Amino acid sequence: MDNVQRKIEESKVGGVQFGINVTQSGNANPKDVVDCSWILLDTCSTDIICCKVELLNNLLNYTEDKVLYILTNDVEIHYNTISDSKFLPLNTHFNEESIANVISLNASVSIPGARLAMDTSRERAIVVHIEDSKEMKFAECF
Repeated sequence: MDNVQRKIEESKVGGVQFGINVTQSGNANPKDVVDCSWILLDTCSTDIICCKVELLNNLLNYTEDKVLYILTNDVEIHYNTISDSKFLPLNTHFNEESIANVISLNASVSIPGARLAMDTSRERAIVVHIEDSKEMKFAECF
């Protein structure tokens, strides 16, 4: 059993993450494991990040005092650019070196007038409803 599996088993933490595919593949490039066209809705994320510029409008560079630093798996990623998302009315941190496009569940439920719905008797997906006419569906990636 490798260290990551051992830490997961020792932590005894439960949770749900739709769209997250944790993969161990030796020396593989993370961008080859996670499809950059995916938009992941994550229950544990605290920020909204993006690696695909085509999903964004109006890129703006931050000053050094507003840069977002994220530490994950001993890698620190700096996000010094922010933008408006094309798919949801949310400010999004951008870095093309990031391995994923992630929306925090907290941010999506904070959109004025937004509702989230999940009915597993119909399908295995979470639907974000914004206003009366717009919705975005997050389904499992596998």
